[in-house]
Amino acid sequence: MSTIKTNQITHLTNSGTANLQLDSSGNTTVADLTANAVTAQSVTLSNNLTVNGNTTIGNSDSDSVTFNATVTGSSFEAGIIGEIRMWSTLTAPNGWLLCNGATIGNTGSGATNESASYAALFDLIKGTSGAGLYGNVGTESFISGDTVKLPDFKGRMPIGVGQQTNTKYNSSSDNYTTSGTNFAISATGGTEDHKITENELAQHNHTTTLGTGTATISDPGHRHSVQKSQLAHNHSISPNPHNHSYTDPTDNTGTGEIGLEEDGYGNTSDLVPTNASVTTSTSLSIGSTTPNINETTSTASGVAPFIDSATTGITDSGHTHSLTVNNTGDSVNNPASILNPYLAINFIIKV
Repeated sequence: MSTIKTNQITHLTNSGTANLQLDSSGNTTVADLTANAVTAQSVTLSNNLTVNGNTTIGNSDSDSVTFNATVTGSSFEAGIIGEIRMWSTLTAPNGWLLCNGATIGNTGSGATNESASYAALFDLIKGTSGAGLYGNVGTESFISGDTVKLPDFKGRMPIGVGQQTNTKYNSSSDNYTTSGTNFAISATGGTEDHKITENELAQHNHTTTLGTGTATISDPGHRHSVQKSQLAHNHSISPNPHNHSYTDPTDNTGTGEIGLEEDGYGNTSDLVPTNASVTTSTSLSIGSTTPNINETTSTASGVAPFIDSATTGITDSGHTHSLTVNNTGDSVNNPASILNPYLAINFIIKV
């Protein structure tokens, strides 16, 4: 076998950089290469690389690919199995599934998403025995045809695993020095709204204004009875004094003087001539004290008449009013929303 030694190969028409350069370490620099197959221990590309068809780089997990340039493309779907990203449309790209709680499994398992290539993702998201993840038990078997659920991000937001300090309120010191919740992997929680309880309300006052009103008491009429001995009153005679006139049409004595003269106290004196007009001057006074009350007939012995009245005085010895304050709003039927401003987006997972 013949050996040719050279450090570069240049086409006859190429006056610039050599098409192929060789160095003493065995490295080869190719300006432009088109080949059906290339096998090499190390390939360094300084310009453009176009690969048509399927390309496999590496043959074990220890192999790696390093890109120092920007990788672009409308169908660039690289990712790590189990990696979760946000995604802008309703359907996942090739090589990814929506994180919507659907099931995955081997072909024929009856899962929502079936493929023999899902084994690696299956084992990642099922968790382990006694510590299942995302609602899974952790003992499911891919080859036995079991299914497991994908993470479900419908209506949920992610939060970091673990615990932060100084994130909760400390009532004893009135500051935020209490450690926060220790979130476990795949833990779920929270609500979109909240029913406010009395213990969550700050101490406060309610101001109530009472309206004014008038109470009307209607007395249909009533009676008071008193003893006569307690009732001082006057009887009056009018006119006082007054005259009594008396004419006797007969004269039985023949004297022409018949009739009696009354002195006003029941005593009689001289006869007066018949047909005379006798005038007595009677002055009668019945003394008592006020008030003047018109007496009516009493049916009970020793009981003075009734006194009718249509009015009365009422004395209030004290009373209370019950006041009920009705709060507006209803936290049972109208709980308060605790949603932050949001923009809905999909989450996808690499298979």
